Amino acid sequence: MATKLDELQPAEAILLARTQAPPKKASSSTHHIAPNESLTDFVRRVRPSTPHATKRWISIHGPYPAPALLLTDEQKGACVAELTTLVDAWSDELAHVPPTDVTRQARIVSASVFALAKQYNYGSGKLLVSLSPSTVDAKWSAIAVATVQGALGCSARISTTYASSRLHIASIIVPCFWDEARMLQILSKLSELGVHVTAFKPDIFSALPGCDLRRLHLHTLLYNPTCP
Repeated sequence: MATKLDELQPAEAILLARTQAPPKKASSSTHHIAPNESLTDFVRRVRPSTPHATKRWISIHGPYPAPALLLTDEQKGACVAELTTLVDAWSDELAHVPPTDVTRQARIVSASVFALAKQYNYGSGKLLVSLSPSTVDAKWSAIAVATVQGALGCSARISTTYASSRLHIASIIVPCFWDEARMLQILSKLSELGVHVTAFKPDIFSALPGCDLRRLHLHTLLYNPTCP
């Protein structure tokens, strides 16, 4: 099972914070389905490929909401402190790691991040998918339908041309990355839809909004319990 999960290729790291302010502001960041609007009408009305979009995202929710993260302030503080220590130590060590060993060492750090997330029951995250403008409308429609039917995660969203006209990023939000049976079901469904997942971004990194994953070579691979 772990081998199947690990077949996903590491994507280019996703920056958790923009280094530059966007050139314009959207009146609202996300398109949502209107009250009493059918899903069919929604995906026809709001398409990711629509030129000159005024909102960054299109979002759809599934029948099973994401579980709340039940941490006390003390637990949150401890989680952030441990994650900060882990990432800072890797940042300092990275300068001394031979280039040929960076990937292996980064995977070990990633495994430690996943272990920390499990310790604090911080299982949510996003499966990331890159879609081209020529296929994005059809692929998003399929993802939206599968999400509403409960075949994927808690919810899903797709970037519009407001963010980029050259590439669209879809996020499938999952409640618990170490529920491997469920994760494999989701991956199997995405494969059935012709969608290739490129990376997994654990939500625990939201505790460090300034963390530059690209510089740290933390490619946010899918959880793998056999990772060295």
